[in-house]
Amino acid sequence: MSGSRADPLDAVEEGPVPLPSSSSGTGRPDCSLTALHEASHCIVGRYFGLPIAAVTVVASEHFFGRCLGPASNPDDSPEMLLAAAEAICTQALAARPLPGEDALEFAGPWFAHVASRMTELVAGFAGERLGGYSASGEGGSSDIAIAKVFAGTIAAPSAVPAYLDFCRRSAEAILRDHWPAVLSLAAELDARGTLDGADIDRIIEAAEFKVAREAELARRKKMAEMIASAENFLARTIGNSHETSNAPLKR
Repeated sequence: MSGSRADPLDAVEEGPVPLPSSSSGTGRPDCSLTALHEASHCIVGRYFGLPIAAVTVVASEHFFGRCLGPASNPDDSPEMLLAAAEAICTQALAARPLPGEDALEFAGPWFAHVASRMTELVAGFAGERLGGYSASGEGGSSDIAIAKVFAGTIAAPSAVPAYLDFCRRSAEAILRDHWPAVLSLAAELDARGTLDGADIDRIIEAAEFKVAREAELARRKKMAEMIASAENFLARTIGNSHETSNAPLKR
């Protein structure tokens, strides 16, 4: 998440779509914006199996916070990150088959990489929207710039905004399904400042286990209520049957 906060996604026109996750009554989660942004990157990144070495909300010269891969340099500037992405994508374009050639071997792995990478890149902004923040200016501009570079390797220039919007909607869907993990990770980030990869996975696992446990307890409670209701119905039915059989016959 860079220190420059410009309009992050050209194709987004909707307002915030907050989840009912806040105890403060504001509709926003009880964590900092930066923690929510970086936690969202982590959740979507790990969903796709992308390696994450560390995440931090300790501000630096260039960033409010960072989500770092194993080969990331914490001192890299947004310009350096963008240049690295452009170099990778230039190599990919050079290896791309010509029209009419078999593109399956290239397209399959590269398209999957671009889709997962772009979805992770726009996830910070998607998490902010789900947290109730306006769509008009709180996203990481360097994230979006890099995502556009990746999009340009598989989409026509005029289609890049639409593809970015698709990835943002995909990120929102993932974050909605794992929102308790987002909030748990954001809370730990606010409390500790920096988490390593093992911390991230441990927090996500604990949050997911808690959700699964609560769902299982709710299922068992519902089942117990259904069994009790069935037993009561059976008892009433048998009781009514006895009363009917013992009643005198009317002529």
